[in-house]
Amino acid sequence: MDNQKKNNQNSSPFQLAYVISFGLQLGFFIFFPIAGFLLLGLWIDTHFQTEPLFVLLGIIVSFVVSAYEVYHLILPLIDKPDA
Repeated sequence: MDNQKKNNQNSSPFQLAYVISFGLQLGFFIFFPIAGFLLLGLWIDTHFQTEPLFVLLGIIVSFVVSAYEVYHLILPLIDKPDA
């Protein structure tokens, strides 16, 4: 029992850092493609006067890119056998 407590205490800072890192990566992979493609779509729409077209395309592309990135971020966790 004491061995298990000691093991949990030693690995908890690394686990916490891993969870924080994973959460930040997940947030970046979701936020930045959506924001980037949305802003690019807005700029293209105002430049070529095609109001909703490129904003909608940008949102669709950003969701596809975000889903792809999140899938590849989670894939090692799915394939990892339980320790």
